[in-house]
Amino acid sequence: TTNLPDNLQEFRAVWGETDGIETAGRYGASLRSDFNVAPHVSVYGLGSWRRDTFAGISRQFDEGVGLSWHAVAGKPHELDLEGGVGLLQRLDTQATQDDFSTGRAGMRYKYSFTDKSYFEGRGSYVVNLEESEDSQGDAALAIVAPISGGLPMKIGYDVAYRNRPLPGLEKTDTTFSAGIQFSN
Repeated sequence: TTNLPDNLQEFRAVWGETDGIETAGRYGASLRSDFNVAPHVSVYGLGSWRRDTFAGISRQFDEGVGLSWHAVAGKPHELDLEGGVGLLQRLDTQATQDDFSTGRAGMRYKYSFTDKSYFEGRGSYVVNLEESEDSQGDAALAIVAPISGGLPMKIGYDVAYRNRPLPGLEKTDTTFSAGIQFSN
């Protein structure tokens, strides 16, 4: 184990159109840095941006810090459990601004078939510490396998949940996706 930080940058976009009308649009970007402090423990800092007008979110920024326990750290299995605190700033599609402190629980499981093909499941649940009934969760399942020249194909299933959505919106939104993943 080294004390060098592990960094993750991610950008995601889901867009769909039916008969010339946008029917899906979920966009997000995140930056996370982990710093190992013990053989199975790291501290992390993260920041993210999200836009999902179909879930009532014009823009959302989330910043946080926390601890991650690497419960299983050897291949082919990896399992991380984490908890932390943060700040969330959300502008909904009805122009209501909401800023609050958060508590966060998360997990990540990865099974490596080979060095470049794997199954991964990750999820997090964020609770508004000022109004606990306002919470949201995200989960993502993916299978990744190389197809050509180091470019992997990714097939994924995402679930987004919001305990208290805007009036007229569903609590749960799911997306099935397939595409090319750019990574190093």
